[in-house]
Amino acid sequence: MRRTWLSWSACNAAQPSALLEVCIRARVCVCRRLFVRFILTPPPLADCDTVSKMQTRDSLLISLKEDALKSLAKRCQGDGYPKLLESLIVQGLIKIEEETVEVQCRGEDVVQVQGVLAAAVNTYTQLMQQAGHHVSPKVALSTNRLAPGSTVGGVVLIARNNRIVVNQTVEARLDIAYSAVQPKVRAALFPARI
Repeated sequence: MRRTWLSWSACNAAQPSALLEVCIRARVCVCRRLFVRFILTPPPLADCDTVSKMQTRDSLLISLKEDALKSLAKRCQGDGYPKLLESLIVQGLIKIEEETVEVQCRGEDVVQVQGVLAAAVNTYTQLMQQAGHHVSPKVALSTNRLAPGSTVGGVVLIARNNRIVVNQTVEARLDIAYSAVQPKVRAALFPARI
């Protein structure tokens, strides 16, 4: 470590620029040392506690989301599932706004989707007419199926040769709801001060 000492001649009133230059060099050296020390030192223990607390909170929120998905999976096997499929198709049609749409679903949902497809298109047409738009979409069930185990339920709407895709699966809708209410859930579960 090199130190810069002020010489008596530098302090002489006849050489004020030399004194200023020596002071600047000394200040730069001190700043460099502090910066290197700040970069190389590990964070204090309190910061480590904060990080571990945040990781614990995140793992709890993820487990909460997984529990919600399990609950939704049980509902997808119940009596209300066809009505949910119809609502998801109607909402997907509103989002996609295309004339020709294909609906993809899981292999075990084919019969249920075929049963609600006409009612969903009818509901969509009525809603659009109430909004002042006259549409007559051509909605068909796709021969392609969603991969087994990729979702617990729901549909995917596709238009324009797979260039427009609206994911209306249960997982996609849960992700949307989760991100929307996450701040409120955090505030309710982990208050700032206890």
